[in-house]
Amino acid sequence: MSDRYAFETPLLSLGGVPFARLLANGGVVPKETTPSAPNSVASRHFLDGAATPPNLGGESPLSRGIVPKRILTIAIVALAVAGGVHSTRAQQPQRSVWDGVYNEEQAKRGEAAYVENCSNCHGRDLEGADMTPGLTGFGFMSNWDSLTLSDLVDRIRISMPQNRPGTLSRQQTVDIVSYVLRFNQFPAGKEELPREAQVLKEILFKAQRP
Repeated sequence: MSDRYAFETPLLSLGGVPFARLLANGGVVPKETTPSAPNSVASRHFLDGAATPPNLGGESPLSRGIVPKRILTIAIVALAVAGGVHSTRAQQPQRSVWDGVYNEEQAKRGEAAYVENCSNCHGRDLEGADMTPGLTGFGFMSNWDSLTLSDLVDRIRISMPQNRPGTLSRQQTVDIVSYVLRFNQFPAGKEELPREAQVLKEILFKAQRP
């Protein structure tokens, strides 16, 4: 670029300051001023990126309808625990072997099935033998106390007879359990002991009358 061209190019500013502003200021380059930082708490709060101003009027979060997360979490946990307790109570067996859960006809069928399939090991009078536990008396009652009839039926059905386990039908097994209940002097009722597992889970074996 030639000196002539540079001289003829109009100067619009000096030091980044427009000539119009420079002339209005008497030829003195004005000093730039920095806006003072806001002094109010609310202003600083907004500058920090907060969406809402701070609580300046003494209102609590609860009075404005805002529930703290900690309180909300505690409430949710408390409700969950209460629901779990209620669910556990609802799932507990509602009947026991003292409520007449079998009838006499079923117990007679069970006696015949027991003699044919179980008496060789457990004895004619359910007394057991050297290596075979009895199905009556203190030992038997204490071993099964507080379990369900579903537990007893499954144990017999899966593992008995010892020389051919799993060969008894579910109905035969339930009938044998009915006979065992009668032999141990649990009262009979009007209905047969059902063979459905879910129903048997709701019947508790209790050694002592509630």
